[in-house]
Amino acid sequence: MKKNLLLFFAFFLSIALVKGQTATIGDYRSAVASGDWNSTASWQIRTGLNSWATPSAVPMDTNNVYIQKGHTITISTATAKSRNLNIDTLGSIILSSTFNLNIYGKLRAFGAAAAEVSTTLDGSISGSAASCRDEMIRSKSTGILRFVGVSRDLVLNGEWGNNALKDTIEFALDSLATGVLNTTIKFSRFLFSSGTVSAVAGAGFSAGNSATDSFIIRSGATLKTARTLNYAISGSSKTKCNQIVIQPGGTLEFTGADPNLSVAKFLNLGTVVYSSS
Repeated sequence: MKKNLLLFFAFFLSIALVKGQTATIGDYRSAVASGDWNSTASWQIRTGLNSWATPSAVPMDTNNVYIQKGHTITISTATAKSRNLNIDTLGSIILSSTFNLNIYGKLRAFGAAAAEVSTTLDGSISGSAASCRDEMIRSKSTGILRFVGVSRDLVLNGEWGNNALKDTIEFALDSLATGVLNTTIKFSRFLFSSGTVSAVAGAGFSAGNSATDSFIIRSGATLKTARTLNYAISGSSKTKCNQIVIQPGGTLEFTGADPNLSVAKFLNLGTVVYSSS
């Protein structure tokens, strides 16, 4: 009996690990190899099972978005919006000029054997964290990918990671909101502008080692990290993060024992809290 229970648990766990994600009514997918986010011609919206149509409006904060394999979508409007943002590991988003993309859900990489056309997105779409590439999110100037809104998971384990992205990511959550990071993420520059970001024990931050002030916690923002076994904050390519700056009113809290940082410069004008016993 005990053996059977163990086998059942292992089978259940294997299902959970490979479980994918299925598009739902109202989700958007890119429809062209090269298009503009602000053009309805760049998109299709899911209207039913295996049914997609040209939308009457572009994606908003309530719509999940899928950027398909081989497709590049350029953001050329002041602020584009998405709920869950899903990017094929061979797809791309380009942030032109100073234009931002606000995410009201989670960030996720996915992959498939062929381009996601016809009915593919109606099936299970597995996460593909191991294949993240620099080219998946690109800024042509100072445009930023931003997490905004209410409390939620921002990134799930197995859905993002490995390669460092060369651009900036900002966490600008509601003042009382907490965003949870369940896996390590790598960007050139991190900005924590408002709300609380909580990284679990297995999640770290890999920042750039050449950009000035590559890791900034601003007034009103709190970063909590439980990581202990490896560096909570480090640089990419096994080098140190260039600089961590905690501005007046910003808070960095270590919730795990014996926290470690790998950083060339550390400037604390705010608050550092060690809350582990």
